[in-house]
Amino acid sequence: MTIGDTLLLEVQAISAAGDTVVDADIFWAIIDVDSGQLGFTLDATTGTVVAIETGSGRVQARVGDIRSDPITITVVEPITRSPHQPRGGPESRGVVLSHNVLSTRHRPRSSA
Repeated sequence: MTIGDTLLLEVQAISAAGDTVVDADIFWAIIDVDSGQLGFTLDATTGTVVAIETGSGRVQARVGDIRSDPITITVVEPITRSPHQPRGGPESRGVVLSHNVLSTRHRPRSSA
């Protein structure tokens, strides 16, 4: 992500049978809260990430006690075009990331 970007993370809860769980209460969490170099904010209920400064951190989705694999969010400085670079050149293009999709599989709890 580039400073100033907004990213909406999406997740899909899937049952042990492979069916989508439509009414799952999904929450997002930053799992590197002590690093001090995140560079972004995260809305825990919507999965909205806002890039505010350079840095990096991991986030994951949670449904009850089940957690997704973490994904890394990295925030970088915007790429600025050199006055000698023609418009549309590679240095003037940033990477646009619209969303990431995580699948959280519900695993039945053992009775032990």
